[in-house]
Amino acid sequence: MDPKERKKLERQKKKAKALERKSAKKPNVASLKPVSQPTTSHKRPSEPSGSSAAPPAKKQQIEKAKPLPVPSNYTGPEKFLTPSHPDFHDILTRSYVGFVHEPAAAQPREFHAGMRAAFEHLRDKGYFQYDVVMAGGKHLSRTFVRRTLVGNFGITYKYLGLRIFAHAWDVPSSAAVFRNLYALNQAIVARTKASASPAPPSCEYNLTLINYMEPDNPVLGLKDDLTYDMGKVSVSWHADSSLEDFSSIGVYHTLLPTKKSKKGPCDWRIAMRLSPDVPGAKTTPPLVVPTGDGDVYYLNGDFNHHHQHMVLSGTAVRVSSTHRVAVTAEDTLQYIQAKVTAALKSSAKDPQDKCRRGHADDVRHEQTTVTTLEMDWLRQYWIQGDKHNDLHVDWQQPMLALEASWRKLEARTKTLADALVQSHDVDDLKVLKAVLEGLRNRQVGRDQFVHRMKDKVFKRIAADFQPMERPVWTDWDDVHLLPKDLTATIAALHAHKLVLESEKKRQWKIHAGTRHNKINKA
Repeated sequence: MDPKERKKLERQKKKAKALERKSAKKPNVASLKPVSQPTTSHKRPSEPSGSSAAPPAKKQQIEKAKPLPVPSNYTGPEKFLTPSHPDFHDILTRSYVGFVHEPAAAQPREFHAGMRAAFEHLRDKGYFQYDVVMAGGKHLSRTFVRRTLVGNFGITYKYLGLRIFAHAWDVPSSAAVFRNLYALNQAIVARTKASASPAPPSCEYNLTLINYMEPDNPVLGLKDDLTYDMGKVSVSWHADSSLEDFSSIGVYHTLLPTKKSKKGPCDWRIAMRLSPDVPGAKTTPPLVVPTGDGDVYYLNGDFNHHHQHMVLSGTAVRVSSTHRVAVTAEDTLQYIQAKVTAALKSSAKDPQDKCRRGHADDVRHEQTTVTTLEMDWLRQYWIQGDKHNDLHVDWQQPMLALEASWRKLEARTKTLADALVQSHDVDDLKVLKAVLEGLRNRQVGRDQFVHRMKDKVFKRIAADFQPMERPVWTDWDDVHLLPKDLTATIAALHAHKLVLESEKKRQWKIHAGTRHNKINKA
């Protein structure tokens, strides 16, 4: 689970527990509602008598502190349950609220044909590629699946240390295949709203992550699930990250035979469990649901906050399209463009004041923006290779514009750093410290990317998707920008900081002594 998501979950638990303590004096005598559909958990059932749950107090309170899943006290010998088990549907309805499984027959033939045609086009044109991710922020690994991202113009999705950039499906210049996927996405949105009553909150999907899974590829070396003995794992236990709070997820999957492999049996399965840190996770058995060719399943409401899911491999090639409501507060082109515009504007104020005296906070924000722009956007984009740039037509001009803005901001940083090193005024200390902090962060980021690009995992990536180092310093940059290796610049600024701090201390002692003498004379 993403660290931000985990922190949110912890806050939700604390609030839920506080609400439980408040309502502990009021017994809940509501009875369980009957199960209407065997593999669908539409509505959270009432708690049995004697248990306490967060009461439906204020609307804002409900949105911030959703009730936790109802745990199961199952004591059977099975490590996990399937639909054939007599307790499966009861546990699904009580402990896995929000999961809805919709068979392929519920969708019209045109929908399936459109999805399959889009997937085949993406496969044949080389859009599906492996990602190199950093699980736990330490070790790099290549994903078991190939994937591509499609969504609203300018949207990105960041997971396991990698930012992936969406092919736009909603602009006039979008390729036909992406416009078709947008229309199909709208159909998924409509089906999600109809999957539960009342309709799930927040299901206006703004992107889809499409995974292409080849279980018969010997290079992948799919591993067995060692915890529950469920079989080969294609995508391990996880909860989707970088999503809007309590938003739904819709997943369409189909088998896609290739010329080498014919369409085989649809033996892919989805496993789900309570997140390990949710109360009752140890006593609530995981569930495994077979998914047929063309099936859709939904993870509605707060399901993704309190549960994890896993994809168990079948024998045929499978393509899944995971429709999500991704967070757009920070992970969009429009966001970084606005940040860069603000930094360019603030750094251009009062050009006569070379040391930016009195503007330490502005300088700190500008330096943070430069670092974010370089590490989280430019380098993230180009580390995925030259072919990645060729395929992402919508991103080519915006990335060139962002790189040009980066050069302007770096040039202004050099001008400021040069002026600060020459300054003997202690009032410039705060600005100097802000610049020094920014340069140190940038040097750390550059070192990390250089180390990352040398990792042996990239030997398993196609030649035209090999990492590229951008920005590249040109002859103009050597004169107008600080060097790529900032070690000497950082050392010079740090040494000058010590000089100014010593001078400030000396001035303070003189001031304190003068004040003491005045007091004695008085």
